[in-house]
Amino acid sequence: MRKIPVIVGLVASLVILFGRAPTSSAQDAPLSSAEKVATRGVVFQVEGKDGGEIWLAGSVHMLRANDYPLPVTYEEAYGLANQIVFEIPPSELQSPEAMAIIQRSILYPDGTTLKDHLSSENYEKVVTFLKTSGMAMEQVQMLKPWMLGQLIGLQEFTKQGFKPELGLDLYFETKAAKDKKQVKGLETVEFQMGLFGNLPASQQEELLVSSLDDFDDAKEFITSLMSAWKSGDTEKVAEVMNEGMEDDPALAKALLLDRNVNWVKPIEEFLKSKTPTLVIVGAGHLCGKGSVVELLQKNGHKVTQH
Repeated sequence: MRKIPVIVGLVASLVILFGRAPTSSAQDAPLSSAEKVATRGVVFQVEGKDGGEIWLAGSVHMLRANDYPLPVTYEEAYGLANQIVFEIPPSELQSPEAMAIIQRSILYPDGTTLKDHLSSENYEKVVTFLKTSGMAMEQVQMLKPWMLGQLIGLQEFTKQGFKPELGLDLYFETKAAKDKKQVKGLETVEFQMGLFGNLPASQQEELLVSSLDDFDDAKEFITSLMSAWKSGDTEKVAEVMNEGMEDDPALAKALLLDRNVNWVKPIEEFLKSKTPTLVIVGAGHLCGKGSVVELLQKNGHKVTQH
C-alpha cells in the first residue's frame, strides 16, 4: 500500500515543528533532463459566475534551491493579488498555542513509547530502518507512529536537497509580509494535526509500516511529482499524488476530498468580495477528480489553467 503522497500534505507542519528536516549530507541534486522542460506550473485563474477573479496555485511545501526561480505563472498570480491565502500560514505553526496542539498530536501523553504500541515485528522494522537512517531511537521513541512515518518519508526529500526554508508557502508568506499583503488560512492547526493525530492506533501503525515498506520508491515519486508540477501536467500530478490513496478510500476522503469540499465555500466568498486573491494549497488538491478546480467548475465558475 503506497502512502508516499501522504508525506507532502503535512510537510510544512513537521519541518517547522522540528526546526529542520532529518539531517543529510547530500547537496542539492542537479535537475534531471525531464525537469528542465519549459515550466508552466500548476496555476489557475478562476472567474466567478457572478463576477470576481481569483487565482489558485498548487504548492510543493519543500523545494530545492534549483527549483527557483519559480514558473513565471506563480509570480504573475502573486503580483495580481492583494491577499494571499494558505492552507495554514507557515508562521502560525510557530505560535506557542500551535506548538502545544502539535505536541499533543504527535507524542504519547502517558510516557509510553513506540515499543509499547507497535507489534514486535513492526517495531523491529523500525529498529532496522533507524540503523541506516541517521535518526536514533532515543530521538523518535516518544512519537506516535503516524508522525514517525512522516519523518521517514522526509528522508528522501532531504537527501535530494529539499529544504523547508525554500518551501513555496514560506516563500510567498515572506513576500506578502514585505509587500504588506493580507495573509489568511483555510484551516486551523488543530484541524490539520487532527487529520492524523486522531487516527485509530491500528491505522497509524499501518501508515508507519507503509512508509518503511515504500521508502525505496520515494525517489521515483519525487522525480515524477516535480517534473509534472513544473511542467503544469495536472493529469500527472493527480496520478502521482493520488496513487497512494487508491487502496484506502477513507483516508483519501479525509485528507483530500473532504478538505477540497470545505475549501470551496471560502474560495467562493473571495470571488464574491471582488478582492484579488491568490489561494495556495497543495498541488494535489487542484488536480484530478474531486479537486477544488473540478468542484468550482461544477458550481458554474470558469477555471482556466494559466
